[in-house]
Amino acid sequence: ELAFWLFSVPVAVLGYVQFSGHWPDFSNKDDLAGVGAEAFAFVNFARFAVPLRIGLALSSVGWVQDNVVDKFFPEEDGDESKEE
Repeated sequence: ELAFWLFSVPVAVLGYVQFSGHWPDFSNKDDLAGVGAEAFAFVNFARFAVPLRIGLALSSVGWVQDNVVDKFFPEEDGDESKEE
């Protein structure tokens, strides 16, 4: 989830700048309308992409378990609460 937002917000901002040719001026009504329209489209895309993001998160569970959890948090042999 965090990776999605860290990637998508800069892409949306740069997309606005590329499309309009300038950074938004919030004192200008036309720029406010443009930012509002892009924000509306961006939020609707984010809502549409929720199932994709859930699928990506679920599909990466095995990789995260092997490459992050097991490497940095190994199981201790003296743990008596776990059954074998």
